[in-house]
Amino acid sequence: MSQYTQSTNNSQQKNNNDNQNYQQQNLPSDVAQRLAILVNEDLVKAEYDAQIKQKVDLESSLLDLENELRKEMAQSLKKSEMKMLQKLNILNHAEKKIKTQHHLIQQDKLYQHIKDFNTLRKEVEALQRDFIIHRNSIGFNLQNYQLVQKLYQIPPPIKFNDYIKQ
Repeated sequence: MSQYTQSTNNSQQKNNNDNQNYQQQNLPSDVAQRLAILVNEDLVKAEYDAQIKQKVDLESSLLDLENELRKEMAQSLKKSEMKMLQKLNILNHAEKKIKTQHHLIQQDKLYQHIKDFNTLRKEVEALQRDFIIHRNSIGFNLQNYQLVQKLYQIPPPIKFNDYIKQ
């Protein structure tokens, strides 16, 4: 064998020995290797879970915000409705009292009651209009005007001349 061949073989053998030593020192055993793979999978899974959680948290936050806004809109609409209903109720009772007891009331007081009735009626019309606009802005568009007019009927104005004592 030539010296060159022997030298090459020695170099290769040395490299093989070095590689084996390196592998023994740096590469884990089969058990350690399996555990390393498991840990890496957990790390990858944990990173993936964190990304998913972040997306879910963001979506959840947006849903929570949307639900809170819906709740606020519903409460505001209910408040508008209650304000209108309260005055509409007073208006309906006043109309009944004027129509049924007008002959018992003095003319000057009757005139004032009719004037107050018609003033309150205009207020209720304005509240009803605002309620329609409020419903429309929230998204209740389908037959909004007709539905509100039907459900919250405002009595017609009262004319004083209809109740003058002859």
